[in-house]
Amino acid sequence: MNNPDDARVGTGGGGLPGTLWACIVNLFTMFPDSLAVKVFLTMQDNNPEADNNPEADNNPEADNNPEADNNPEADMVDGSGDGEAVSMADETPESSVAPMSEGTTVPSQLPELPDLEPMTGSLLARLFAAPLLIVSFIIGCAVVVVLLFGSITTDQERPIDELLSILESSSGAKTVGVLLPNEKELWQVGRELALRLRKKESELSDDQVRMAAERLSGLLDREVSLIAERSKFGEISASEMQKTHFVMRALALTEHPIAVQQLAALVGHADVATRREALLALSDLRDVATIRDAFPSMIAALGDRDPIIQTVACVVLSGIARPDDREVVAALGDAYLAEAREVQWNAALALGRLGSLAGKSLLLDMLDRSYWESVKIRIHTPSGELREYDMQAAVINRYLTASIHAAGGLDDSEIRAAIELLGSDSSAEVENAVLQWRAGLERAGKGRSSDKSSTSLLTMFRGGELSCIVSATGVRAVRLAVA
Repeated sequence: MNNPDDARVGTGGGGLPGTLWACIVNLFTMFPDSLAVKVFLTMQDNNPEADNNPEADNNPEADNNPEADNNPEADMVDGSGDGEAVSMADETPESSVAPMSEGTTVPSQLPELPDLEPMTGSLLARLFAAPLLIVSFIIGCAVVVVLLFGSITTDQERPIDELLSILESSSGAKTVGVLLPNEKELWQVGRELALRLRKKESELSDDQVRMAAERLSGLLDREVSLIAERSKFGEISASEMQKTHFVMRALALTEHPIAVQQLAALVGHADVATRREALLALSDLRDVATIRDAFPSMIAALGDRDPIIQTVACVVLSGIARPDDREVVAALGDAYLAEAREVQWNAALALGRLGSLAGKSLLLDMLDRSYWESVKIRIHTPSGELREYDMQAAVINRYLTASIHAAGGLDDSEIRAAIELLGSDSSAEVENAVLQWRAGLERAGKGRSSDKSSTSLLTMFRGGELSCIVSATGVRAVRLAVA
């Protein structure tokens, strides 16, 4: 006996189970224009199993089904009334679909499938060639970046001797505005060498430090001579100057006595940038026993024709000299009378750090926010026109903080009163500087005026960073870490 469920399920087009066919028809109704529907219909039209299915042709249940033979709807006649049977193929597609489950609807007419374009070369190009070109471009860019700027570095450290050899053999010149492999390696080596020298106590032996100082000293002599020779023909490049300045700073990082005399001599160099770098390099040698041998060169820099050099010399000397270095204090007093206001400001700060009240009148102004608000920044345009601008609040805060740090060690009632007034300043940065100053007074013994107390205050307030106050284009701010 046949299972009634089998009769209810039936079969659909192409021998599919009736339930599956019903689902497909539902999809046709919901998305009649989708590409998947069109492709499926084509497969069904071209399915030989659906046209030549022997099970469908020779199915005895379909031929001898009494319900089918006695079904009045199966013997439909045409409109002429002559009783001629009409083939099922003449009916709509609804008559060729097996019974569906309740609630299933079938479209009256399935959409026609357009002719599908065969796979062509242009379609293949769009699918594969374009993505391939994009990937190739990305890989090419990555290769170029690695060649120009170097690959990812590893943690493996090279010997100090190898670093020095590369530095001695490379020029560091730029081509077409970029560093080519040889030159970019120079700056990578320079960075690694500087890091190694800063950690020399733990990573280098005394012999290695001495060897590095001697080789850097010889390299600096050659670089300076080369620049002097080329300057006669105007052929000095910026990268060559940068390499020379790096060698100067690297030599100073060795903290070897051999560096003091050589760098002191470069304070009088014809190039302004070289003089500035020589002064900054000498600041790294402040703990070397022979640093005082460089004082004459640094004092001479206070009278330099360029305000940039005068400004840097004020800052460097205030970080190296001691309050009892009378020659330095006297020279800073002369610089305080300079014409450039930037030099006056930094000379007053330097005098305050060294415990001198010679710059007191200007320090009192510098401890007043209204003074800085009245100061204009002067800028000369390329055409020679002078323009003035107001100082930004952040710049004023920084200058007030530098003034507090410089004058905080002075045992003077007016100076202290001016600093106390800044305790209610609108800037949190300035208020914090005042709080630090008060804490320093408490630790040093507030109110005592003995020489010992003053020296203790100076030592305390000279710690940290020294700020160089500037307000004109071309004068680079200098910040030196002073122990």
